[in-house]
Amino acid sequence: YTTLFRSIMAVSHTTALELLGKTVSFESVRHVRLTDKSSIDFTEKLSGIVTGVTVYIDASPEILIDEEFYVLSKIRNFEVAP
Repeated sequence: YTTLFRSIMAVSHTTALELLGKTVSFESVRHVRLTDKSSIDFTEKLSGIVTGVTVYIDASPEILIDEEFYVLSKIRNFEVAP
């Protein structure tokens, strides 16, 4: 699955589109600002069906799962269910 993630990054406009309709799982780091001077990062383990893909000319593609977009270059341990 690491190979798939590398493929997404190398040929993002093609491979990201191939994720549509697939069940995926991954980890996403969330940054939450608590006050002006403090914040916290935490890791979420997520899974779901890719229902949308956004592709940009000058940025990493995003996938849509449960009405929220995730930037592919910022997620970890990406897997596609068999």
